[in-house]
Amino acid sequence: MAKNEVNEDEWNFFLRGGEVLDKSTQPPKPPFSWITQQIWDNVTELEKCLPETFTGLPNAIQINQKEWLRWYLSVNPSPPELAQLPGEWETKCDDRLKKMIVLRCFRVDRVNFAIRNYVEAVMKKDFVDNRPTIMKEVFDDSRPEEPIIFVLSKGVDPTEVISKEAEARNVQFESISMGKG
Repeated sequence: MAKNEVNEDEWNFFLRGGEVLDKSTQPPKPPFSWITQQIWDNVTELEKCLPETFTGLPNAIQINQKEWLRWYLSVNPSPPELAQLPGEWETKCDDRLKKMIVLRCFRVDRVNFAIRNYVEAVMKKDFVDNRPTIMKEVFDDSRPEEPIIFVLSKGVDPTEVISKEAEARNVQFESISMGKG
């Protein structure tokens, strides 16, 4: 965004999707069971909001329903966020954001994976890698007047590691559970 490499209208559509305010002007949803009303709303609004790239998308889906269904259901060799878009749409959507917008219209469940791939490709892998927490670094970055707060996932218990690090530093350790009970 700071480098003006992201189209603001595309970004806004990616974040919000398409909401049809007047269904009377919307083309009728095709009778394909896999196209939900939400998918159709997003696709038709995408054509309306970003016509310079997406004019003809609803029509292309109706004409090439089998290709779009294959892409929609793709798993092997690639999930939809990595698979090529059907027909001319692979070249029409000439950047990652446009492809993510199409993915968002159809497969909201795959958007997080696409975002991860986008950040890794456009920025760098450091922004998506989960580093393991090293307790020594946590203590080194902390100050005595500020508590260290851990938000844990189910089944995770760092008590022993924290206790050992506190003992090695000759620091008082007190655990307060703010969970159930």
